[in-house]
Amino acid sequence: MKEKEALTAHVSVLTQQNCDLSKELAHFVQQDECLRNQLDRRCRVEGIEKKNHAELAASNTLVQEARQNSPTKCAPVIMQRSCSPVRYVTQSYQYISPCRSPVKYC
Repeated sequence: MKEKEALTAHVSVLTQQNCDLSKELAHFVQQDECLRNQLDRRCRVEGIEKKNHAELAASNTLVQEARQNSPTKCAPVIMQRSCSPVRYVTQSYQYISPCRSPVKYC
């Protein structure tokens, strides 16, 4: 009888150790997956490229809207030579503000 009780106690101790080791292994697997995701450079680079592309598209949209709303949007481009190689200059327009005196844009 004592031998059976000793074996039963030993089995319960081994079962508890097995349960503890399984929990620890699951924790290690979870940490490994987390580190693997952090070190996955391809995914990180693709994410950064998508973010930059989206920001660039938004910025280009804002620039296009600003150009369309600009009072000099139809100004022809004139090539001028000076000390620097080539300089592009838009023709000047006069804009009359209802609150201020006329302003000349270059």
